[in-house]
Amino acid sequence: MNKARREQLAGIAEGCANLAAQLEDLKGEEEEYRDHMPESLQPSEKHEQAEAAIEAMDTAIEALGEAYSTLEDLY
Repeated sequence: MNKARREQLAGIAEGCANLAAQLEDLKGEEEEYRDHMPESLQPSEKHEQAEAAIEAMDTAIEALGEAYSTLEDLY
């Protein structure tokens, strides 16, 4: 692989890391929102939606971490 393609891979890997960091921030905000819901809303659809969003972000963060590691091995 030539230098230009390695540099492109490094940039894409860095993008994955940046996206994962942004998702971590959003996940933290969603967790805070969920954790501060009044007890009357905890068995509600809003609470379930927050839980689902947190789980989805966890999955995406993990996938981005795996993509980063895979790309890092290439350059």
